[in-house]
Amino acid sequence: MKVLSRSIVVLFLLTVGCSQPETSVPIPAPSPPVVLVPLTGTLQPQGTNTYQFTLAQTGYVEVTLIGIGPPPTVTVELGIGAPTATEVCSVIYKVNAQAGPVAQIVGTGLAGPICVTIRDVGALSGPVIYALTVAHP
Repeated sequence: MKVLSRSIVVLFLLTVGCSQPETSVPIPAPSPPVVLVPLTGTLQPQGTNTYQFTLAQTGYVEVTLIGIGPPPTVTVELGIGAPTATEVCSVIYKVNAQAGPVAQIVGTGLAGPICVTIRDVGALSGPVIYALTVAHP
C-alpha cells in the first residue's frame, strides 16, 4: 500500500511540475574527453592494479581495455571510482570486460580525483600484460 501512495505522490508532483510554464533550468552538457592517458602493466592472478587521476573539470570519462593477454580473450574487471584517504580506490562502477576497440566504461566524472582499476576475476593462471586508455576532459 505504501508503494502505491508514493507512486501517486510522485505522479502528482510530476504533473504539477510539468504544468508550470518555462521554469526549467538548462543543464550544461559535460565536456568531451580531450586527454588520452595510455596505461600499460602486468596483472597478476588474483591481483588488482589501480591508477589515480585528477579531472580539471566535470566531463565524460571513457575507460577502454585495448589489449590483454595471452590469451587476448581473457575477461577482467574494470572499475572506476574515487580514491580514499588511504589511497585505495573505492569503486563506484565496475564491469567485466574483454579487450576491444570500444570503451567498456563511459560516464560523467566530476572535477577532482578519480581512480581506475583493473582486476583479475579468477580467470588468470599466470601474469598477463595489458594496455588500457583513460580519456577525460
